[in-house]
Order: sequence, then C-alpha cells, then structure tokens
Amino acid sequence: MKIKEGFVKASSLLMLIVFLQGCASYSSGPQVPPDKRQVTIIESMPGKTKDELFSKAMEWVSLSYNSGKHVVDLTDSKFGTIVGNGMTTFEWDSIIGAGCAHNSKYKMRISVKDEKVRIMYSGLIGTFPPCGMGGPNWQPLTSKVHVNSVLNKLSAEGQTLIAYLKDSKNSDDW
Repeated sequence: MKIKEGFVKASSLLMLIVFLQGCASYSSGPQVPPDKRQVTIIESMPGKTKDELFSKAMEWVSLSYNSGKHVVDLTDSKFGTIVGNGMTTFEWDSIIGAGCAHNSKYKMRISVKDEKVRIMYSGLIGTFPPCGMGGPNWQPLTSKVHVNSVLNKLSAEGQTLIAYLKDSKNSDDW
C-alpha cells in the first residue's frame, strides 16, 4: 500500500512541476524591446504604377485571408494605404519538449507609390497561458523565441505579396 501511495505522490508532484514549469516558461528567456517587435519590407517595383500596385495588393489581401472584409480596417487609394489585422500561430516549447500552438494577432500596413511598396507588420500579441489552460489571455509578445517565430512567418507572408505584385500576368489576360 505504501508503494502505491508513494507512486501517487511522486506522480502528482511531477505533474505539478510540469504544469508550473509550463506556466512560467512562456514569459521567461530573452526579451525583445518594443521597437524590435516588427518587420518592414520595402521593395522596388519597376514599371508599376501606384494604382496598379494598390489594386493588386487589395486583390492579394482578399485571396490570402479568409475574408478581406474582416481583415482590412482602412483603405485609401489616394495615399496608397491598406491597414488591417491578421492572425497566425506560433509554437510554445517547454523544457520538457511539449509543444503547444498559440494564436498571434498583428497589425499589417501596406503602402504603395509609383514603383515601390512597403509592408509593415507590428503590434504582435499572443494567447497565453499555454495549451489553452484557462485562456485565451491576449498579451504583447515579448519573448525572443515567440517574436522571432511570428516575425519569420510574417516576413515569408510579405514575400508572397511581393511575388504577387511582381507577377507580370495581368488578371485580364487569361
């Protein structure tokens, strides 16, 4: 009987340690200052007018997100600006190797002018605590691991927009 009680106590203690480690580790480690929690991509678009770039950027937003209407907060064709919100995921890895996916929201700003585009991602927030335990609780992403994970995804997303804008195929030429 004592062996069973000892096993139950040891198992309970191990589970408590794993749980507390998981809750604590999402905010530990190197932190990223607010001015570094963003990415900006600037690309030349030779021969493309502001109107062409704006139209194709709006088309890309509509095709790339579930609903462009729910993503875009502001469009201003006169100034060549599209502002919106997006969501992606990032992995949280604990010391014991358990991984959990978190949601992350961000602000997106696409600015175009003749022969040039600028894409900015900022305002990163993520869901905590890990693995849906009592959440979600949206908080700014500050951990270097989390911020880098999200910024790498957003940089890749920005490159898909760049490729789409550079595509010389005209949507009328099909």
